[in-house]
Amino acid sequence: MSTPNDSQFDPYHKWLGIPPAEQPPNCYRLLGLTLLEQDPDVIATAADRQMAHVKSFAAGRYASHSQELLNELSKARVRLLNPDRKREYDAQLRKQLAARKAKAKAKAAKQQQAAQPQAAAPAAMPATPAASQPAAAPAVQTPELPAIKPAVRRRRRKRKSGGGNALLANLLWLVLGLGMLLGLVWLAGQLAT
Repeated sequence: MSTPNDSQFDPYHKWLGIPPAEQPPNCYRLLGLTLLEQDPDVIATAADRQMAHVKSFAAGRYASHSQELLNELSKARVRLLNPDRKREYDAQLRKQLAARKAKAKAKAAKQQQAAQPQAAAPAAMPATPAASQPAAAPAVQTPELPAIKPAVRRRRRKRKSGGGNALLANLLWLVLGLGMLLGLVWLAGQLAT
């Protein structure tokens, strides 16, 4: 079994579930939050959760990756919990997302224009009244940005101890109590004689 070497290891993908297409992640994605989350308690809890998860890899083969990622998580936590820095970051992020969306829209329009000359192939057809009217342009479909979903961890339910264990423990206490009582009665009888 071959193991990937250190330069090929992707801690974002392997540890946080962030695929290469979404890298580098924004602070919200890095912490597993919904985009532009406002609740500081939710942000702090998410940061603590992600940091605890990444710390579990600190003693392993990829300890240096763990430390680098912990530093990034810490910076994201501080940035999103400081109201002024968060406001600046959110404004910058909104601009980046708008620019990405406009770029995707322009790319889709360019692809549609490239496909249009192929659709209007037969120019030798006789003009009919219906053909002389301009055709409605098909709607431009812009690809949507992938939804950023928070990382959700399911907690395992702790297994409750069965009723048999509690019954056994109570029975043991009863036997010990009776043994002590009999021992005291015997001792009292020995002292009386």
